[in-house]
Amino acid sequence: MAATVHVVGKPAHDAERQALAYLAAGLPASFQLYANSWLAQRDGAVYELDAVVLAPHAAFIVEIKSYRGRIEGTDHDWLLPAPRPSPLRLNRLTAQVLKGEVKRRSAAAGRCWVEGLVFLSHTTDLAIEGRPAAPGCTVGPPSWMPCAGRSSCATS
Repeated sequence: MAATVHVVGKPAHDAERQALAYLAAGLPASFQLYANSWLAQRDGAVYELDAVVLAPHAAFIVEIKSYRGRIEGTDHDWLLPAPRPSPLRLNRLTAQVLKGEVKRRSAAAGRCWVEGLVFLSHTTDLAIEGRPAAPGCTVGPPSWMPCAGRSSCATS
């Protein structure tokens, strides 16, 4: 059975909509998926959250990227084929900001594990150097999805 999906905002494009459906279909029923929400800070900073997955044991802030073809680079910069900033750094910051906001509102809830992930929905050709296996970068189904060992979780 799939996760319960809460649609907060509209996906930016079809690839994001497909990735959200893929995630929802592959997550267990005990998980909640919040799609396309925003986190606004008191200082005016606004963070876009493509997907927030609430699991019984943790919260995952998922940045969806539909890049195609080979991706090379580091934790900081990616080439695909033109250079662009890696989404890993901003995603980690977004996860930290959300964790801080939750902790500010509830000390008990603030003890929840919060982790940022980048879900590359349209490529498996990845060569990211830096920390081992570029933590937070997920190609195909994230490891916490029950179907992670299979080639696809998607349903038609």
